[in-house]
Amino acid sequence: MNSNLKTSEKLQGKLNSSYNSDTRIIDLTLILLIVINVVLGLILYKMRQIATIHAILLPLVTILSLFRRKPQLSVALLSYIANSHVLWRMTKAHVFWEYSKYASIILIILILIRYVKHLKNFILPGLFLFFLSLSIPLTINYYRSIQLIRRAISFNLAGPVLLAFSTMLFYNIKIKKSEMQWILLSLSMPAVSISSISLYSLLTKRIVFTETSNFIASGGFGPNQVSATLGLGSLIMLILAINYYKRTTDKIVLYTISLWLFIQSLLTFSRGGVFNFAVALTGFLWYSIKDHKTRLKVLSGTVILSIFILITLPKVQRITQGQLKERFTNLNPTGRDKIALAEIQLFEEHPLFGVGPGVGIAERTGILGYYIAPHTEFSRLLGEHGIFGLMALILLMIMLYIPVKNVIPSDKKGENVAFILWSAAEMAHSATRIAITGFLPGIAYLNIHREDDEE
Repeated sequence: MNSNLKTSEKLQGKLNSSYNSDTRIIDLTLILLIVINVVLGLILYKMRQIATIHAILLPLVTILSLFRRKPQLSVALLSYIANSHVLWRMTKAHVFWEYSKYASIILIILILIRYVKHLKNFILPGLFLFFLSLSIPLTINYYRSIQLIRRAISFNLAGPVLLAFSTMLFYNIKIKKSEMQWILLSLSMPAVSISSISLYSLLTKRIVFTETSNFIASGGFGPNQVSATLGLGSLIMLILAINYYKRTTDKIVLYTISLWLFIQSLLTFSRGGVFNFAVALTGFLWYSIKDHKTRLKVLSGTVILSIFILITLPKVQRITQGQLKERFTNLNPTGRDKIALAEIQLFEEHPLFGVGPGVGIAERTGILGYYIAPHTEFSRLLGEHGIFGLMALILLMIMLYIPVKNVIPSDKKGENVAFILWSAAEMAHSATRIAITGFLPGIAYLNIHREDDEE
């Protein structure tokens, strides 16, 4: 009798909870998160000291979260840190250049030690890193300065190392779909802060749009990296609206923020972020629309977003004095093709070990006649690592393919394809310059409990 009574009370509690949740007009937590990160972006932009405290404090909070029994909070905080690379740079936080990458790598190792008893899926990432390490002696011999060696190796290998460790971590963690929602929200929030900074810069400074990237519309930082982060934020907001939120009001909020981030990405006049967004969204829609369970949600989301874009795009075109169309219909690769060809030439001249990580930037000067950093990760691997770079490239392709091939739920497959394609597109024109490029493929490895999927 008592057992039946307890069961009845539990059931009633769940029904009440469900009722209370369903009768809410909008998710106040979602609104609060967005507002906090809009304000936070402006505070960090105005106060470098606060930006520095923010950058130092978050990894410390993540370490404290390791005392929890489950890793979900740690992973959510880690995701925020990995995508804060551009935020901390543009707010001039007093941390070293690759801080976000190193902080993410260290935290991943700590999370692995704390929560993973039997490590799986370490052979491919381990071999990937092994092949990349074989050319490091060439870098040491070439520069012979500890500072130059450190910079060369850090700039070129921190991203691939982060990629390897992130795939190891997320393959070994299982989460619920509701927890995945929080991870994606955490991942997108730095983009909201960056967008608020970019908008503030637009509203407070005199701007003239031309057919080149615009630093004012990018909040005073590199347009390519700002555009990429904003485009990713827009993509994640779309995925959240389609796959995770049920209420129409919540979806409208997410679509609106997604559109805002996308427009801000356009206004940077850097084509990289828009290119990444388009490639990733195409993959997401292609896989999601094939399944009858997700088809209706995807179609309705696509229609709503298309209406939003049709309404706002002509206005954006007017704001930019007609330059928007000129910029995004211009297919000039701005020298990236020449850089890639020069790296292939280095591969032909140094086929075994390449010239060494970070040495390519110096060696290409003799070929191109000017000094420029690598922009295409795939050709960089060949030029700086030789035949072992080719092996690493093959392993990279396999690692990017695994989370697409093996996942079963159709909505998760669409997400995985989107994340993998976004990262691959970013590597094609900006190497692994920002931390999220190496981190995002790992997110695709996350195992979601099937029983927690929505009906």
